Amino acid sequence: MDTFQERIASTQTVLKVRTSPMPGGGIVTTYTDIAERVHAEQALARANENLEKRIRERTEELTHVNDEPVRAKKEANEANLGKTRFLAAAGHDILKPLNAGRLYPSTLMERFEAGRDYDLVHNVERSLDSVEEIIGTVLDISRLDTGRMQPEISSFRLDSILSSSSRWHAKRSWI
Repeated sequence: MDTFQERIASTQTVLKVRTSPMPGGGIVTTYTDIAERVHAEQALARANENLEKRIRERTEELTHVNDEPVRAKKEANEANLGKTRFLAAAGHDILKPLNAGRLYPSTLMERFEAGRDYDLVHNVERSLDSVEEIIGTVLDISRLDTGRMQPEISSFRLDSILSSSSRWHAKRSWI
C-alpha cells in the first residue's frame, strides 16, 4: 500500500491518494480531500509559533521589568553610600578647625576670672561643645550606614534621656 499527498494549487485542494494492489492484479486508488485538516494543522502550527514568540517576548519584557527595581535599588544604595561617605568626610573636615577653634575659648577662660567676659567665653565654649556633639552624631550615623559601627542594644532609664534632653534645651536657651 502506498500513500502520498498531492496539492492542487489552483483550488487549494489537498488530496490523500492511496493505492493498493488487488490480489488478482490491478490497483485500487482512493482519493480523499484532506485540505481542511491540512489547513487546520498549518494554522495550529502558525498559532504555536506565534504563541512561542509572544511568550519569548513577554519573558524578555518581564525580565527587563524585574531587573529595573533591582537596578534602581542598587543605584539608590550607591547614592546613599556616597552621601554617607560625603557626610563622614565633611564631618571630619569640619571637626579639625572646630577643635582648633575650641582652644581659643579655653585659653581665654584661663585669662579671665569670673565675670562678664568669662561668662561670654564660657558660652562660646559650650556652643562649640554642642556643635561638636551634633557633628559627632552625624559621623556616628554615617558609620552606622556604612556598617563600620554596630548599634549596641541596651536597657536604660528613660528619665536619664529626658533629663539630659531638658539640659540640652536649657543649654540651647543661652545660644
